[in-house]
Amino acid sequence: MKLLMSHKERNYSKVLEQLQQGQVTRAQAAELMGCSERHVSRLRHAYSLQGDAALVHGLRGKPSNHCLDEQELQLALDLVAAHYTDFGPPLAAEKLAERHDIHLTRERLRQGMIARGVWHPKPRPAQPRPWRERKACFGQMVQMDASEHDWFEGRGERCELILMIDDATSAAYMRLVPADNSAANMTVLYEYMHSLGRPLALYTDKASHFVVNRPGSVAEQPLDLSGQRGPDGRVGTCPSGSL
Repeated sequence: MKLLMSHKERNYSKVLEQLQQGQVTRAQAAELMGCSERHVSRLRHAYSLQGDAALVHGLRGKPSNHCLDEQELQLALDLVAAHYTDFGPPLAAEKLAERHDIHLTRERLRQGMIARGVWHPKPRPAQPRPWRERKACFGQMVQMDASEHDWFEGRGERCELILMIDDATSAAYMRLVPADNSAANMTVLYEYMHSLGRPLALYTDKASHFVVNRPGSVAEQPLDLSGQRGPDGRVGTCPSGSL
């Protein structure tokens, strides 16, 4: 008889063989197999009677006990093809149970209808982003992002492009930088404001250059008005008579 054994079952077989020959103890076998000593005893007894067959599940290579009868499924699909071609799987399953006493899950019937070609699932439409009007004038909002690309096509060092676009006019301001990091973004932002002024709003992604994605350390907590950090890291109250 040919047995289909998994890697785990083959390892069990080797350990149980060593246990039978007295090369390892029951406790050592339990540790090697990752199970309790009681389970090792049960497997050892079954292994002594059936050999490797005791380690293989009885349903290996057989249909599941919960598997749907293929004839019943084909009958259901024939009924759908004859009477319910314009029905979706949920309504078709309801009608089969109500009128023909055939009870199938919606998902199993859906898979069968797709395989038979009785029903074709509709692709989900892409969810478009909501349209937003542009800002009214220059400087109200600037969008800032970086783009990683081989800009010199192998003829120079790799770099990244940091681009700032005015939302109202599409006026672009860009710089090539060695890496997309906080220092590079702050430098480009400083140059933009020095040349074109400070925008009213800056729109960026949630990269760590702009958003703190971790709890602040003690050294990063704000100071109170007396120059000392509060016990909870928050800004302290002004000492009496200091103002």
